[in-house]
Amino acid sequence: LKAKINIHEEMNELLLSTVYLLDNDDQELRKDILNKWENNALLLSKENENSVNQDMVNDLTTLSKSLGITINFHHLDDIKELDIRKLFITVGKETLLNIAKHTSDKKLIIDVVRKENHYVMTFANEEGNKNKNIVYGSGLTNIKRHVTQLNGKMTIINDDNFIVKLEV
Repeated sequence: LKAKINIHEEMNELLLSTVYLLDNDDQELRKDILNKWENNALLLSKENENSVNQDMVNDLTTLSKSLGITINFHHLDDIKELDIRKLFITVGKETLLNIAKHTSDKKLIIDVVRKENHYVMTFANEEGNKNKNIVYGSGLTNIKRHVTQLNGKMTIINDDNFIVKLEV
């Protein structure tokens, strides 16, 4: 089941990125997307469950470029724990995909601060939900599941900005 979820998430990223590329002539970006398609084909053929890229910033930056979204890192403490790094990457990807699918916003703001015995991570975009209804579709449900597995807390703030705040 975990492999199936990972494959679904990767395919979702690739499809959205490919749609964006249809209107973009950036050859370097096209090369990145073709590499992602190749890696995803390998993932499918090998049924590899652990496909998380350990380079937190590079992984998210590649996806953000392919979607035409800029990431601003206001503060980024290093995360040494593998399970929390995986969570950061998962939430960053999901947030980028949600921005691409549900808003016209082109910027994601990320903060990661190490407190005494936990991390506080915020993922924010400037375009809040106008009707103030928060829909727990597959994206937010997926994030909440990952946070709960780490005994963390997830808070959604939806006013002028849309913010996913995690404490793990």
